[in-house]
Amino acid sequence: MIELSVNLNKIALLRNSRGGDQPSVLEAADTAIGAGAYGITVHPRPDQRHVRPHDVADLGDRAADAIIAASSSTSKAIRSPARATTAIRVSTR
Repeated sequence: MIELSVNLNKIALLRNSRGGDQPSVLEAADTAIGAGAYGITVHPRPDQRHVRPHDVADLGDRAADAIIAASSSTSKAIRSPARATTAIRVSTR
């Protein structure tokens, strides 16, 4: 069975470009998981133009069953949700 993971980087990019907190990365994650997505994918960058460290922490706290996959040499503090069925893959490419 194919499992869908939704990438939220562009949601964060729009929010950051506009200033403020809309569109909400957390609301987008809730919508994706509620619609049946298996997981959430984010790719933190050193320049923080997409998701920011607080987004990753908030998503980890919020997504009880989702997988948060992040790839960046700066993503060392990413936590796997306790009930996640697959480990987080962190790459340094």
